[in-house]
Amino acid sequence: MKKIKVLICDDHQMMLDGIKLILSNIENIIVVGQAHNGEETIEWLGNNETDIILMDINMPVMDGLKACKILNKKYDNIKVIFLSMINQSSIIHSLIESGAKGYLLKNSGQEELSIAIQNVYDGGVF
Repeated sequence: MKKIKVLICDDHQMMLDGIKLILSNIENIIVVGQAHNGEETIEWLGNNETDIILMDINMPVMDGLKACKILNKKYDNIKVIFLSMINQSSIIHSLIESGAKGYLLKNSGQEELSIAIQNVYDGGVF
């Protein structure tokens, strides 16, 4: 079984560590890297590969929306799922316009995160 390669991008180390720990319990997913903002994500992709990026929206240096727009132009094979505590339809609409394939609230559980990653990896949206 091919493992889904995931990069986590969040400016809070506890979120990075927590999401990595959650994903370590899912058989077909491997965390291949971490970044603290959109700029670090783009730099990381210069030397590494991933299938899915789990990305926060509000981050210093470069926010998730700007990074997603750049990623969609540069890497059409990489899919972005946003993780956020913001639950407003206008924000979700902006995320979709930026090219995101998924959106998940940070208070979601392991099963929902796993389903979202698999669904987006398989070409769907979440």
